Amino acid sequence: MATTTQNDNKIVHLKKIVAQKRKELGDEPKFRPITTCQFKIDLSFNTNIHTLNSVQSLNNALMYLGLYELAAEKAGLSADEVQINGFTINEWRKDIEAKKSFVEYQLKKQELANLETKLDGMMSEARKNAISLDEIAELLNT
Repeated sequence: MATTTQNDNKIVHLKKIVAQKRKELGDEPKFRPITTCQFKIDLSFNTNIHTLNSVQSLNNALMYLGLYELAAEKAGLSADEVQINGFTINEWRKDIEAKKSFVEYQLKKQELANLETKLDGMMSEARKNAISLDEIAELLNT
């Protein structure tokens, strides 16, 4: 059976891994749309990209947009020639992909925060106090 010290050491190690993964995430992607975000193709698909907050819903929008792109290709048109609500297929794709990147980043960030919270709850009070003291000492030395 693991001792409290062994568990705390493992928790500290895992927290370092979480911190590294958070660092690897990099900067939060910005969602700066090119379009109006009001994506209305016909009566069957009318949505605002700002309201699509799941990867699945954004993938669905990309697939629906892909249908238009295939139809345009069959008509001999490029994705830059066909406009939907005043914006090209490629502009819509860029906006939807940017929003998808933003949502994926948020999900990963939340997952790491949840892991860190869980690890914090598992750590002994003595180890938490020791870490807090080390942080204070480091601040005072700088």
